[in-house]
Amino acid sequence: MTPQEYKRKIDEYNRKAKQHNDQVRRNVDRYNRDVKRHNDQVNRNIDQYNRDVKKAYEDEKRRIQNYNSRVQQFNNTQRQNLAKAIQKFNQSGLITTHTTTYVYRTSVQNLENRYVELDNYNNSQNVENSHLLVDYPIQETNNSVQLYNSLSGTDQGDYLEPQTLQLTEVEQKLYNLSTELGKRWEGAIYSLNPKNPDAARHFCTSVREVFIQLLNIKAPDEKVLQSFPNCTMHEGRPSRREKIKYILSAQSIASQPMVAFVDADIDDILTLFRTLNDGTHGSAGTFTVQQLLKLKKRAEDSILFITALNVN
Repeated sequence: MTPQEYKRKIDEYNRKAKQHNDQVRRNVDRYNRDVKRHNDQVNRNIDQYNRDVKKAYEDEKRRIQNYNSRVQQFNNTQRQNLAKAIQKFNQSGLITTHTTTYVYRTSVQNLENRYVELDNYNNSQNVENSHLLVDYPIQETNNSVQLYNSLSGTDQGDYLEPQTLQLTEVEQKLYNLSTELGKRWEGAIYSLNPKNPDAARHFCTSVREVFIQLLNIKAPDEKVLQSFPNCTMHEGRPSRREKIKYILSAQSIASQPMVAFVDADIDDILTLFRTLNDGTHGSAGTFTVQQLLKLKKRAEDSILFITALNVN
């Protein structure tokens, strides 16, 4: 091989090496661009995700703040209504001088006292927004006092739409628990007619059994005894207060003030039923539509309260 041929071989090799190296550099550059493009897209996706998360967080935060504000406003309104109703209650006398109605007034007063104790307890525990601990107790107490004021002729209270007398929110809930409960409530609503002179009495007879059975379904004797072997007994069975403690314990809200309030709430309802069943309100047929509506609301909201206390 002559020197010229050797030089051509070297030059050819160098050209091919340069071509190869240039192609490798182009491939590397292309790869780096692709990696950079991919990373830029990933970063943009991450940035977009973070913006979306931040926006969702801010939206949820505003939603919660708005909800809490509405709840607080509702509770403030409820508290104001309750305060007005209690003021009227304190100014009123007995529905009649009958002993049974005196007991009924006492049960309303007892419920109010238990509510005050529960409210003070909630404040000490910084409980502000809770359907079970705050909303329902305010509603139950307000319903009780307003109904008494209405029955006593002291104050009509909140106006309720007459067309809602035969409408109900709880029928399906009761049917889901027991066909018998659903039928009893259905019959109670059917009897609640202003043209029925014994409307309130018939309603109370049916609903009283609904409350008793509802409590037994939520807190069967054997389950209560398993949880509280040394519980207080009444006529050979766990007392109503022990059943209430069992139900509330399942929600981890069985504080003494809460147990006392729910016990007073149910006692007030059953005392109301006994009062109206005794016919101590007055002659048959004297109930107004608003009084019947408040009677229905008192029972219906209490059923909603108890059914909301789900037991595992």
